[in-house]
Amino acid sequence: MPFASLAGISVLISIPVILVMGHRAMTSDWVESTAYSYDFSGMQDRLRNKAPEYFYNKIYYYLQNEDTILITEEVGFSEYDKAVSDLKRAKSSNVPMTIWINNSNGDVSVVKPDDGWIPYLITILLLPFPLLYIRWLLLKYYEYELEE
Repeated sequence: MPFASLAGISVLISIPVILVMGHRAMTSDWVESTAYSYDFSGMQDRLRNKAPEYFYNKIYYYLQNEDTILITEEVGFSEYDKAVSDLKRAKSSNVPMTIWINNSNGDVSVVKPDDGWIPYLITILLLPFPLLYIRWLLLKYYEYELEE
Protein backbone atom coordinates (compact mmCIF):
# COMPACT_ATOMS: atom_id res chain seq x y z
CA MET A 1 0.00 0.00 0.00
CA PRO A 2 1.43 3.43 -0.89
CA PHE A 3 2.81 5.60 1.91
CA ALA A 4 0.50 8.50 0.99
CA SER A 5 -2.51 6.25 1.57
CA LEU A 6 -1.25 5.17 4.98
CA ALA A 7 -0.60 8.78 5.95
CA GLY A 8 -4.10 9.74 4.83
CA ILE A 9 -5.61 6.91 6.85
CA SER A 10 -3.76 7.92 10.01
CA VAL A 11 -4.84 11.56 9.60
CA LEU A 12 -8.46 10.54 9.11
CA ILE A 13 -8.44 8.31 12.18
CA SER A 14 -6.95 11.11 14.27
CA ILE A 15 -9.71 13.60 13.35
CA PRO A 16 -12.33 12.21 15.80
CA VAL A 17 -9.72 12.07 18.56
CA ILE A 18 -8.71 15.70 17.98
CA LEU A 19 -12.36 16.79 17.93
CA VAL A 20 -13.12 15.00 21.20
CA MET A 21 -10.05 16.43 22.93
CA GLY A 22 -10.90 19.92 21.67
CA HIS A 23 -14.42 19.57 22.98
CA ARG A 24 -13.08 18.52 26.38
CA ALA A 25 -10.73 21.49 26.51
CA MET A 26 -13.42 24.01 25.54
CA THR A 27 -16.14 22.75 27.85
CA SER A 28 -14.03 21.78 30.84
CA ASP A 29 -14.88 23.48 34.10
CA TRP A 30 -11.91 21.86 35.84
CA VAL A 31 -8.58 23.49 36.64
CA GLU A 32 -5.45 21.42 37.12
CA SER A 33 -3.69 21.84 40.46
CA THR A 34 -1.34 20.00 42.82
CA ALA A 35 -2.14 18.19 46.05
CA TYR A 36 0.48 17.13 48.57
CA SER A 37 0.68 13.95 50.62
CA TYR A 38 -0.78 14.30 54.10
CA ASP A 39 -1.44 10.87 55.59
CA PHE A 40 -2.26 7.23 54.81
CA SER A 41 -4.91 4.95 56.24
CA GLY A 42 -3.92 1.48 57.37
CA MET A 43 -4.29 -1.57 55.19
CA GLN A 44 -7.89 -2.75 54.88
CA ASP A 45 -9.53 -5.68 53.17
CA ARG A 46 -12.92 -6.49 51.68
CA LEU A 47 -14.61 -8.89 49.31
CA ARG A 48 -15.30 -7.59 45.83
CA ASN A 49 -16.88 -9.93 43.29
CA LYS A 50 -16.32 -12.80 45.74
CA ALA A 51 -12.56 -12.20 45.71
CA PRO A 52 -10.47 -10.54 48.43
CA GLU A 53 -9.25 -7.01 47.79
CA TYR A 54 -6.70 -5.14 49.89
CA PHE A 55 -6.65 -1.37 49.86
CA TYR A 56 -5.54 1.76 51.66
CA ASN A 57 -6.41 5.43 51.33
CA LYS A 58 -3.93 8.14 50.48
CA ILE A 59 -4.94 11.44 52.03
CA TYR A 60 -3.81 14.59 50.23
CA TYR A 61 -4.29 18.27 50.94
CA TYR A 62 -4.42 21.36 48.77
CA LEU A 63 -4.96 25.02 49.43
CA GLN A 64 -8.04 26.77 48.07
CA ASN A 65 -8.77 30.38 49.00
CA GLU A 66 -6.47 30.07 52.03
CA ASP A 67 -8.37 26.99 53.26
CA THR A 68 -6.75 23.58 53.56
CA ILE A 69 -8.90 20.94 51.90
CA LEU A 70 -8.32 17.18 52.29
CA ILE A 71 -9.09 14.63 49.59
CA THR A 72 -8.60 10.87 49.52
CA GLU A 73 -7.54 8.44 46.85
CA GLU A 74 -8.23 4.73 47.32
CA VAL A 75 -5.50 2.36 46.10
CA GLY A 76 -6.47 -1.31 45.82
CA PHE A 77 -4.75 -4.62 45.02
CA SER A 78 -5.81 -8.23 44.69
CA GLU A 79 -2.70 -9.51 46.51
CA TYR A 80 -1.85 -8.59 50.07
CA ASP A 81 1.94 -8.55 49.58
CA LYS A 82 1.70 -6.11 46.66
CA ALA A 83 -0.62 -3.86 48.66
CA VAL A 84 1.74 -3.77 51.67
CA SER A 85 4.82 -3.09 49.52
CA ASP A 86 3.00 -0.31 47.64
CA LEU A 87 1.88 1.26 50.93
CA LYS A 88 5.47 1.22 52.22
CA ARG A 89 6.72 2.73 48.95
CA ALA A 90 4.03 5.41 49.02
CA LYS A 91 4.87 6.35 52.61
CA SER A 92 8.57 6.66 51.81
CA SER A 93 8.08 8.77 48.66
CA ASN A 94 6.36 12.09 49.17
CA VAL A 95 5.33 12.78 45.58
CA PRO A 96 2.72 15.48 44.86
CA MET A 97 -0.38 14.40 42.94
CA THR A 98 -2.14 16.18 40.10
CA ILE A 99 -5.78 16.95 40.90
CA TRP A 100 -8.55 18.90 39.22
CA ILE A 101 -10.52 21.58 41.04
CA ASN A 102 -13.97 22.64 39.91
CA ASN A 103 -14.02 26.30 38.84
CA SER A 104 -17.65 26.74 39.86
CA ASN A 105 -17.12 25.32 43.35
CA GLY A 106 -13.53 25.36 44.62
CA ASP A 107 -14.33 22.93 47.42
CA VAL A 108 -14.97 20.18 44.88
CA SER A 109 -11.86 18.39 43.63
CA VAL A 110 -11.22 15.05 42.01
CA VAL A 111 -8.27 12.91 41.04
CA LYS A 112 -9.68 12.51 37.52
CA PRO A 113 -12.55 14.64 36.21
CA ASP A 114 -15.52 12.96 34.55
CA ASP A 115 -16.00 14.22 31.00
CA GLY A 116 -19.53 12.93 30.68
CA TRP A 117 -20.90 10.97 27.74
CA ILE A 118 -20.85 13.63 24.99
CA PRO A 119 -17.17 13.21 23.95
CA TYR A 120 -17.68 9.47 23.65
CA LEU A 121 -20.83 9.96 21.61
CA ILE A 122 -18.97 12.28 19.24
CA THR A 123 -16.20 9.71 18.84
CA ILE A 124 -18.67 6.90 18.16
CA LEU A 125 -20.53 9.01 15.58
CA LEU A 126 -17.38 10.21 13.77
CA LEU A 127 -15.33 7.01 13.81
CA PRO A 128 -17.25 5.21 11.03
CA PHE A 129 -16.27 7.85 8.45
CA PRO A 130 -12.52 7.14 8.49
CA LEU A 131 -13.26 3.42 8.58
CA LEU A 132 -15.49 3.71 5.52
CA TYR A 133 -12.75 5.66 3.75
CA ILE A 134 -10.23 2.93 4.62
CA ARG A 135 -12.59 0.30 3.23
CA TRP A 136 -13.05 2.31 0.02
CA LEU A 137 -9.31 2.86 -0.26
CA LEU A 138 -8.55 -0.83 0.16
CA LEU A 139 -11.14 -1.75 -2.48
CA LYS A 140 -9.55 0.73 -4.89
CA TYR A 141 -6.11 -0.67 -4.11
CA TYR A 142 -7.21 -4.26 -4.79
CA GLU A 143 -8.99 -3.13 -7.96
CA TYR A 144 -5.75 -1.51 -9.09
CA GLU A 145 -3.79 -4.68 -8.26
CA LEU A 146 -6.20 -6.84 -10.27
CA GLU A 147 -5.84 -4.60 -13.34
CA GLU A 148 -2.08 -5.20 -13.42
